[in-house]
Amino acid sequence: FGSLPSERIDDYVQPLLEPGALTATLNWYRALGTNGATGPALRPTTFVWGDQDLAMGRVAAQSCGAWVNADYEFVPLAGASHWIPDELPDELAGHILARIDSTRSGPPQ
Repeated sequence: FGSLPSERIDDYVQPLLEPGALTATLNWYRALGTNGATGPALRPTTFVWGDQDLAMGRVAAQSCGAWVNADYEFVPLAGASHWIPDELPDELAGHILARIDSTRSGPPQ
């Protein structure tokens, strides 16, 4: 769990201990596949990524923009890991609110 505060680990692990929960979670990822069968995102999208993320590297994160047929914004956060909501909640919220504001001022989606 890298830099995730130890008191938060149970919040992520405990639900996966329920019967069938881990299998269901993994099946969701399996169902996504790797061929883009779900189609592209059609709405403005912001990918907030921590430069210390051990689960997804920078190239993979930036490449997600190829699956968006709308405005795509890649926001790297220095020093953040995979657990951005736990590590930098205020900064993350600021990026989310800025994106919402920017889409409200544009043409209807």
